[in-house]
Amino acid sequence: MLITKCILAPIEANDWLRISVMSRHTLNDWKTPDPRIEGQFDIHMKEFWPAPKMVWAYYRWELSREDFKNAYLDRLSTPELIWAIKFLSGKLVDWNITLLCIEEDPTFCHRKLLAEEFFKYVPWLQLDIK
Repeated sequence: MLITKCILAPIEANDWLRISVMSRHTLNDWKTPDPRIEGQFDIHMKEFWPAPKMVWAYYRWELSREDFKNAYLDRLSTPELIWAIKFLSGKLVDWNITLLCIEEDPTFCHRKLLAEEFFKYVPWLQLDIK
């Protein structure tokens, strides 16, 4: 099973391998470590983050949701990230993997887009988006 949720959500037994797909684990000054995040993940895979310039453009309303989505999906289509998705997809046979980022609402979050990409490689995948 592939699970997605906010990195601040309580750790649950079925999370198994918790992977942060955030660009950083800092406060908004981009320097100070966010104490709420410490110990909340097993692996930090920066490879799956949206580029910071893209995130800031989105938050400043310079980039529409559709443009953000398309740019992020383009990023996920690079050979390196396709390999990483395929590698993790192979682990879903034996493990639950939980993708984590700071957004509380998954409605429009890059972790949801990333999880949906796994379906290309694992069509039987159970997905739990929180």
